[in-house]
Amino acid sequence: MWQFEYNVIDELNVGDTKLRLVENAKSNRKFIQRWSSMQKQWNMMYRYEIDEAWTTWKKLANKRKLIAK
Repeated sequence: MWQFEYNVIDELNVGDTKLRLVENAKSNRKFIQRWSSMQKQWNMMYRYEIDEAWTTWKKLANKRKLIAK
């Protein structure tokens, strides 16, 4: 239905959860998207306070990497 162009800024894997930080090519707004293996597509997860949310997800991913070792 709605197709937007996004530039991928960063990607994370937290366990089985795949996340990516993207920027809309036209408006330069940032979003966080989550991969849905059931739908086989990226879905919008966060639209507001993106930088704060992304920092939190990165910290969680780093903690999980340290625990897994």
